[in-house]
Amino acid sequence: VLSLDLASHELVTRRFDELRQVLDGGHFDVIFCNEEEALALDACLSGSDAGVDDDDDGDDLDRDAAIMRALDYLSASCSTFANVSLGARGCLVASQRHGVQSTFIEGITVRHVVDTVGCGDAYAAGVLWALAQGAHPVCAARIGQACGAATASSVGATVMDDGGLQMLQWTVDAYLAQGGSLLQPSTTL
Repeated sequence: VLSLDLASHELVTRRFDELRQVLDGGHFDVIFCNEEEALALDACLSGSDAGVDDDDDGDDLDRDAAIMRALDYLSASCSTFANVSLGARGCLVASQRHGVQSTFIEGITVRHVVDTVGCGDAYAAGVLWALAQGAHPVCAARIGQACGAATASSVGATVMDDGGLQMLQWTVDAYLAQGGSLLQPSTTL
């Protein structure tokens, strides 16, 4: 599995021409980005100066539409699936190969957030592990979310306490127990 993480909205904006060449080459199985990177990508694709701003007064519908356009572009640029992480709210995934149209997957509630450092990396690791096991993209995203959520319950980019490990194990077990399969998406979780 060859993956690409867009890394930062500044990188997307400053190196867009090179990034577009890489993306248009179709070399990646999975592409990860967060919502700020998706907004920057959409702005660059449309030739707009819009994109990431620190102003919360923006139109949510325009923002959502921009994120969806970026997701569609990324999905067409990879062989397995594209992902836009939305932090604690969840993520959006799309896979032309698997016939998954832009799907929102709600985030996992963490009762006691200690530190969010490394949550995105843990999410990506969980997704890639699940895909390596043959998981469907939606299932892989759910496993990734469990990894990211478990990381939030510890200091730093690790799962150091039993609570985080239990949450991760519970999420996987509950998904499988409710009829979920790594190979087919389920609406149970």
